[in-house]
Amino acid sequence: MIRVDKDYVAIPEGLASAGAEGCRDKALKEKGGHDFKGAYYDHATVREKLKEIYKGKCAYCETPMEPASSGRVEHYRPKARVAEDKSHPGYYWLGYEWSNLLWSCERCNGKKLDKFPVVGTRVTTHPANRSAWRLDDPAMVGEQALLLNPERDQPEKHLRFLPDGRIEAINGSRRGEETIRLCGLDREELSLVRKRKVDELGHALHKQLEELIDQQKKGQIGNSAEELSSQMRLAFLQLFQRLELSGTAEQPYAQLGRQMFMEFETFYLAGLADGEPRRLLATAWKLFLLRWRET
Repeated sequence: MIRVDKDYVAIPEGLASAGAEGCRDKALKEKGGHDFKGAYYDHATVREKLKEIYKGKCAYCETPMEPASSGRVEHYRPKARVAEDKSHPGYYWLGYEWSNLLWSCERCNGKKLDKFPVVGTRVTTHPANRSAWRLDDPAMVGEQALLLNPERDQPEKHLRFLPDGRIEAINGSRRGEETIRLCGLDREELSLVRKRKVDELGHALHKQLEELIDQQKKGQIGNSAEELSSQMRLAFLQLFQRLELSGTAEQPYAQLGRQMFMEFETFYLAGLADGEPRRLLATAWKLFLLRWRET
């Protein structure tokens, strides 16, 4: 999960239409008994905009969704019922609310369903002021939702990845733990695909190390510190740049990529025994960082 920016004022056509407005009015009267119309909250304009904002990836697990038809318009706050409170009518006033909609994969959507635990007092009826429906309004923030929202929260403060692809809450963050549980972010197939992302670069780095050491043995690399540094920069430059790019928003599992970059020693040096390969890779990474920080 990574932080994204959504313009809550620029509402897609499907939610700004007279038909959608009529449905909002009906929902306020019918509450939990309202028959929510996907023709509006699941309108093509809504889907396309959410897909654009989330770079075609699930808001929760960052899995790419192709074709786009496999994506789900997710209600962050459940519209018709709340699993933790059977007497709650659901957040019926948010069924067609733009700030309440995310882009989700089928697995996360199906796991989360109508679950929405909070710490604070739960809002049970719609605020009279329409502006108070927005995700960032104090009335909504005051609920203290335990499920992280990438449009408001900073997931990297609550969630971290391990080199084996597993995910964990940072320092026992309750919000991190609940988000993992609610969306199944620790499911096996996700751990495996995240581990694959870590390992693909690791294998490439080890292969480059072997080639560099072989060149040294054959005398194809100069012995001076200056020449060796130059050769090492060139040898690993593309791989380190690839690592840096793996954390850009468009990439699958970008938060993992950012962590791989920021915690290079944990992900790629800790697994190497002390010796020449580790020393070379550590030196090459240090040289890259010096150049990276200068740019």
